[in-house]
Formats: sequence, structure tokens, C-alpha cells
Amino acid sequence: MGKFHGLARSLAANAVLGVTEGFKKELDIVGIGYRAELKDRQVTFALGYSHPIVFDIPKGSRSPSTSRRTSP
Repeated sequence: MGKFHGLARSLAANAVLGVTEGFKKELDIVGIGYRAELKDRQVTFALGYSHPIVFDIPKGSRSPSTSRRTSP
């Protein structure tokens, strides 16, 4: 039973973290010529394909209000 102590502790900690902070996904776009644009409830990705990829943000989820840009 001792070997399951760490597993039980991490499962409980992750459950508490999920309830307090909620779930979020972050996307890092790395490279020259790749970009993403947020307009209303749609995200348009330019990823090097022959056409842009449009993704509708589901209702009930929060869309990011500002984009984060970091330099390497």
C-alpha cells in the first residue's frame, strides 16, 4: 500500500487544482510565417497550408482577451 501513497496524493492534488483553477489549454505557435488571429468567437490559423484553418470557440468557454507574445 505504501507504493500507492504518491499516486493517491497526486490524484487528490490534481483534483483540488482542477476545481480551484479550472481547465485551460495553451498553444505556442513557433516559426516564421505562422500566426493565429482571434475575431469574435473564431480563431483563424495560418499554418502554411493552402488555406486558413478556422476554429469556432465553443459556447460556455472563455476566449482569451489578449494574446501573449514572447521572444525566444
